[in-house]
Amino acid sequence: NGISKKRLFISEKKIYEKNYLIFSGNYFFQPNKIAINNILKILPKIHKLDPNIKILITGTNLPNKLINHPHIIFKPKLKKELLNLYLKKSICSVMPLINSPGTKLKVIENLLIGVVTIGTKHAFKGIELVKKNPPFIYKTDQDLIKLLNMVLKNKNKFKKIAKQNSQFYIKKYLMENIYNNFIKNEF
Repeated sequence: NGISKKRLFISEKKIYEKNYLIFSGNYFFQPNKIAINNILKILPKIHKLDPNIKILITGTNLPNKLINHPHIIFKPKLKKELLNLYLKKSICSVMPLINSPGTKLKVIENLLIGVVTIGTKHAFKGIELVKKNPPFIYKTDQDLIKLLNMVLKNKNKFKKIAKQNSQFYIKKYLMENIYNNFIKNEF
């Protein structure tokens, strides 16, 4: 799997949302629904770290009770460049994904853009990871809270590492590089 560089452009539009974790995915897809519900389940623990943190959710079909939730920012049907901007400006992307088919393209996009990403092992299935964190893999909700606390205390450090690591992921998962390597090795 790979991502075309056309999908990595970042909007230069000004956004006003700050201090948020982001989850991208349509609520109607059962694994995303479970992931969003898991984030909301641990939201009180997240608020012990910082009571002002919000959860920015993209995609579609979020129920009204969640759209109107005071700690959720819902941004449905964002253009790709704007979604990439929200990802880049987030504290981090949280991916509490369960086992589901296939490699997660949205996770690869995060890594290519240089977004600090925290997820379960299922979020990173099929993706070769750099040894230097981020990204971070967690097993339990308690692990997730510890990682979030570490990221909150060292935001700039981890954003810089994620940006540096993005070069590894671009080399490995940018579709144009995959294609060029395939052609080079075929002939």
